Amino acid sequence: MTAEITSDQGLICAYALNGEGGGTQIGWPEIRARAPGSPPVWLHLERDSEEVREFIRQHAPVDPGITRTLLDDEIRPRVIRIQDRLLIVLRGVNFNEGDALEDMVSVRIWVGEGLIVTLRRRPVRTILKLRDALEAGFGPRNEGEFLTRLIDGLLDRVAPVIDAVEDQVDDLEDRVLAGRVTECRGELATIRRRAITLRRYLAPQRDAMLHLMGHAALARRGKPGPPARVRRQNNPYRRRPRRRA
Repeated sequence: MTAEITSDQGLICAYALNGEGGGTQIGWPEIRARAPGSPPVWLHLERDSEEVREFIRQHAPVDPGITRTLLDDEIRPRVIRIQDRLLIVLRGVNFNEGDALEDMVSVRIWVGEGLIVTLRRRPVRTILKLRDALEAGFGPRNEGEFLTRLIDGLLDRVAPVIDAVEDQVDDLEDRVLAGRVTECRGELATIRRRAITLRRYLAPQRDAMLHLMGHAALARRGKPGPPARVRRQNNPYRRRPRRRA
């Protein structure tokens, strides 16, 4: 995987999708000159950049309320649909060095009118993988595929973190039943803090995903999502059966 590239006036990377899994990297001049009806464009932007904030306010086809949600701090996961456009705020596992996994990173996503905008403050591994896939020619072909692959990537990385917490809880339960209560108190406090932090983000994210499933936006280009049975099987928020000793 390639490293996160340095942003140019807040532009981390941007691609014009070719409809075949690849894309051409573009910069601010091509973005600003883009004509209606052009091939879909993906912009990945640095949310704290003043240049990006000005671009979002002046040039992106969004209303003031959407602009605030894209740029404000501490926005909880949510899905907002405006006709055939979507604003999605999600959280991903924090793999950045020195940060706790449960201190989840925020990704703001705007999809509509041939434009995909993602904004972040801290690097997001799933975004890097999408960029690498486009460079290699097997990336998303359109807006619907981009959104599906981005969400799948974020959720795939949540499940192992939840599993690890559940394994710790199971281990503590076994030790408590064996009468080793005293040695568990410190670990229990740590796990409780992790669980509270995860729940703060994952409870509204679960609701946002359920809300998104009710929209037809992903099928807009004839690419429906997976059947409900598959979605349930891949649900990282569902409590798994307790492991047997």
